Amino acid sequence: MCGLVGIVSGTPSVLEGTLESALKSIQHRGPDDTGVWVNPDRTCGLGHARLSIIDLSGGHQPLSSPDGSIQAIVNGEFYDYEEIREEFVREGYQFRSSSDSEILIPLYLKYGERCVEHLRGEFGFVLWDSRSRELFMARDRFGIKPLFYSRYGDAFYVGSEIKALLGMGVPARWDAPVVRSDELGYRNSTDTLFRDIKNVPPGYSLTISNGRVRERRYWDFNYPERRNMERSRGKRAYIEEFLELLTGAVKTRMRADVPVGVYLSGGIDSSTVLSLMSQSAGSDLDAFTLSFETGHYDEGPIAREMAERLGVRHHIIDVEPEDLAPNFEETVWHNECTFGNSNTIAKYLLSRHVRDAGLKVVLTGEGADEILGGYEYFMTDMRVHNSRRLGPSIGRAIRLSKRLIGKTDPFTQAPPGLSAVKAKFGFIPAALLFTGTTESNYAGIRSPEFEQSTQTGELFEPLMAALDQEQLSGRDPLNQALYLASKSSLANSILTTLGDRVEMAHSIEARLPFLDHKVVEFLTRVPVDFKNRATFRGGVEKYLLKEAAR
Repeated sequence: MCGLVGIVSGTPSVLEGTLESALKSIQHRGPDDTGVWVNPDRTCGLGHARLSIIDLSGGHQPLSSPDGSIQAIVNGEFYDYEEIREEFVREGYQFRSSSDSEILIPLYLKYGERCVEHLRGEFGFVLWDSRSRELFMARDRFGIKPLFYSRYGDAFYVGSEIKALLGMGVPARWDAPVVRSDELGYRNSTDTLFRDIKNVPPGYSLTISNGRVRERRYWDFNYPERRNMERSRGKRAYIEEFLELLTGAVKTRMRADVPVGVYLSGGIDSSTVLSLMSQSAGSDLDAFTLSFETGHYDEGPIAREMAERLGVRHHIIDVEPEDLAPNFEETVWHNECTFGNSNTIAKYLLSRHVRDAGLKVVLTGEGADEILGGYEYFMTDMRVHNSRRLGPSIGRAIRLSKRLIGKTDPFTQAPPGLSAVKAKFGFIPAALLFTGTTESNYAGIRSPEFEQSTQTGELFEPLMAALDQEQLSGRDPLNQALYLASKSSLANSILTTLGDRVEMAHSIEARLPFLDHKVVEFLTRVPVDFKNRATFRGGVEKYLLKEAAR
């Protein structure tokens, strides 16, 4: 992974020094190499800070087309690039390196803005086309890698982190209502905490031309309507296909010119990833685990059992409460957003240990819960709203409970402003019912001025407005709840405060096989009762994964 910055201006004002200064603020993303390019009329400039993973000596950026008309910078990894590269070599394209990033330009020359549909991986990129004088950029399907932009004055600014935009002159100003949404964990995928600084949404490309921004969605989860859900296949067929796809996703993410390790929590997600990695690498792997003194939180013993079973090198990092506060401020600086608990600081310390151990790349189990329904609130949605699948007796009992809930309203921690959610979904996903606890916790530390500037009865309205109704109507309630998570907490929280920001703070590239789009596209078609097996008293979360792992 890397860091990138860019400027496109209506006047000849772009300076190399501005780009270099911005790159220094995100040098942690790419400590191995830097590169800057400015066009002759000084209306466009690109800068890149590189973390060398593929082609360690030859992957300098910015990249250039053979005739120099296209310049590009890439943050992330393109998988299956060897096959794409071979195809273009047969067509006569001349590559200058063996870097995976270099396939971007020939793909763009051949497919235009649809080039992004041919990419597999975690990425954010920016490309300047001098022929059309357009700046083209895109972000991966799930928002694993960040990409921000802002219009300020007569220029557009682009960067992998907000601090890079601030370093190029964009002012830092709170967007107070968005801060309030972020505190709840359900900010939409476009807004940031900073006024006039935006995310490129996951699964989108943007084109800046003649001072205007044109958005295009190139991918979405596309859950089938309930009436069209595939139901003809048996359990074994789903398990076998899922395991084959996940195995392929793990294997392709082990391609690197540096050693590859794994974050091992001891849970089913990361343990499955490690087990599949060991099929290719045997015991020649490094696994890293956080250990806490509180037994309820500590997964060290079960992670140790897994590591010993496979014979891999196991690194256990003990985190004590007194380790958290001294690292709080720096963790916030890297995240550029709020985070709800100390797990973010612990993950920041874990990534530091991986760097100190000499590794640059790790595989993780992140994303599995959001695509397979792995949280208790997803099980609640399954039990309450998909209850007709549970049989006549259980279904009647749950529907009776549901009516009683509506009368007694025991959800005293529900935040205000859920009417927009009910209007959008037809029900209120369980994850939102308890966010009032977070709301009340933050209320105690807000200044009166800030509190007044954010008063609104519809805290979730911006998020609801950003959701595509056509992707919700007629879908299973569980899939609707998963779609909500994918458009809010997944990109803004899980993949940020527990992902890219705390990993890249120490120049660590994380690869997420569960968020391979081929795996996810398969899972969108799987009937919901293969994701969660709900019963009146409980059930089995991530049923398909557990059966595949078994």
